[in-house]
Amino acid sequence: MFGKLLIALTAFSAGIASHIAWKKHPKRGGSPQPDRDAPLPDAEVDAVVNAVISTADPYAEYPAEVRETVAQLEEFFASHELPLRSPIQYEEGVNLTRYILFPGKECAIERFTELEADLSLALSADILMQPLCGKDRALTMDIPHTTRETASLADLLTSETAMQSVKPLEFPLGVGFGKRIQLCNLAAMPHLLIAGAMGSGKTECVHSMLLSLACKNSPADLRLVLLDPGNAEYTPYADLPHLYTPVVTDTARAIAVLLALVGEMERRCALLRDVGVRDVEGYNQSVQGDPSYEHLPRIVVCVEEYAALILAWPNKTPERLLIRLAQKGRPAGLHLVVATQHLTPDILTGRLKNNMLSRIAFALGGTEESYLILDANGAESLLGQGDMLYKPTGCAQPMRLQGACVKESEIVQHAEALKGSHPPVRYNRAFLEIVEEELTHLPTDPEDEEE
Repeated sequence: MFGKLLIALTAFSAGIASHIAWKKHPKRGGSPQPDRDAPLPDAEVDAVVNAVISTADPYAEYPAEVRETVAQLEEFFASHELPLRSPIQYEEGVNLTRYILFPGKECAIERFTELEADLSLALSADILMQPLCGKDRALTMDIPHTTRETASLADLLTSETAMQSVKPLEFPLGVGFGKRIQLCNLAAMPHLLIAGAMGSGKTECVHSMLLSLACKNSPADLRLVLLDPGNAEYTPYADLPHLYTPVVTDTARAIAVLLALVGEMERRCALLRDVGVRDVEGYNQSVQGDPSYEHLPRIVVCVEEYAALILAWPNKTPERLLIRLAQKGRPAGLHLVVATQHLTPDILTGRLKNNMLSRIAFALGGTEESYLILDANGAESLLGQGDMLYKPTGCAQPMRLQGACVKESEIVQHAEALKGSHPPVRYNRAFLEIVEEELTHLPTDPEDEEE
């Protein structure tokens, strides 16, 4: 197509040049020119180029498969009398192609989104159509590829974007459109709520985050608290040098750990007030080299299946403790990552969501579940296997990413490498003693606990 355009442009330019030369010939009544072969002025050349380009196909350089889809879209919208004011644009993702549509000024965007189901049938694909923030009257439409690809954890960790990141709690979350690596800074969130059905990629996302942070930080600067009531996901992390406590699999001990973390948070806040600083980073800088003060590592608390805690403790003790940690944890260097695959209003309450504004949704069963986690639809149309909608604090619209595919053998390999590159794990004994003390005060039957 480009070759035909070049030939047409050359021929058109030559024709105009010949006509001008004929008009200026002395025998045709024109005044003689010093040089008949002189090139056309730039303005005339630009006019010729623009005239030819204006008649060219705006999709000439698009891949064949994209051109075919664009033709189907234009035909579909024309049949429903929905004009577009600009050519359709596109961006390639790992397993999706995003098409950007610009509805005509006389057409409401709602008229396009109302046809999402009909368009899915016409294209034989499960599409997701949403308004595009940041552009005037535009919307996006994501169409999955016929073949699936994966993004490996090694690709994310060794990417140039991840290698250039210097923030301690920043890690590569996934790959976006244009094959761009999206970073996620847990310190800025400062807490994260994750939801997804079984097999959607939720647990792989948590593993990717844990391994990324552990590879980036030493045990002196980062400690992990892993609560796994289902006793299924965190086994490879046993004896990891970054652990603050052993992996917790018992629901009662998990509550005791959360109670002890609230006490640790209050202790740290008191230290910040004594030194006169606002957060842990400022504290560590102020007391550096002073043996009378301890160094405070950041603590990341991961709850693998939050619903299991809620179901085991009906009086909402886990929720109350997590909300308290979320409200005051950031300056104390405590950050929460809460994941669940069971979404009901009794589990993800408004109080919890109001204190954990950064969200990630993987594939879910329906629109109601999508609204529970994102306050918007979209998660019901995700493809699974790491396909996610990421909505950080302050973001008006979720961004779609492809998370890393993390195999169990890869988790074990990275965990063993971390164990070999650091001294053996040293749990915080004072903290463990507090956990044991809290455990003795918990009721034998959680239903007997006072509100």
